[in-house]
Amino acid sequence: MSRITLLHNKSSAFTLVEAITATFIASYVLLGAWSIYVMGWTWWHEINPTIEAQRAVRVTLSSVIEGSIDPTAGTDTIGSSTYKRRSGLTGAMFDAINPTPTTPVISEDQKRIDFRLEVDTSNVRAFYLGTDPLTGLKVVYYIDNASAVHKLDATKGITDLQFSYYTDTGGTVHYDIIKVTAAVSKDVLGTRNQPYHVEVVDSDFVYLKNALL
Repeated sequence: MSRITLLHNKSSAFTLVEAITATFIASYVLLGAWSIYVMGWTWWHEINPTIEAQRAVRVTLSSVIEGSIDPTAGTDTIGSSTYKRRSGLTGAMFDAINPTPTTPVISEDQKRIDFRLEVDTSNVRAFYLGTDPLTGLKVVYYIDNASAVHKLDATKGITDLQFSYYTDTGGTVHYDIIKVTAAVSKDVLGTRNQPYHVEVVDSDFVYLKNALL
């Protein structure tokens, strides 16, 4: 009888070891899954705002400088192919004989630029920084030569947009070179008790097309 009992106890001890091992493995897997969740959650709240700010700045510069296909901008024909023109500042005209006000005109606060493309006779187009009435966020607006206002939704979230004429180290202002600066500056709460500041600023230069003399 005692021998049978002894064998039964050994069987129970082996089952206990298996249970402890299984519990350890399960805990290890759950801990790993929790760590991945925490890393993802931290990335979303800490890193994503910076990535989103960088995206907004990059898209804003592209939207203003390269522009988008605009039916009011005319077309170019190369061989047997016809291409629609874009609305960006890369197509803006500069008149070397009469640089102002024919050249793109920048507002006093540097938040707006009025310009003309090759099909225009005057500065009838514009890019400017405004506020989206629905969200209260800053956004870039574009005015075509038919005076239609277009809200560029992809730029929503931008906090600053500035235009300026390029000034060289000798102090000479070059009206045929436009500097465009976009920025996002905001406080983000993230995973911390106190908000932290996210700021992304980038600039690019546009060399204007010379009008035919």
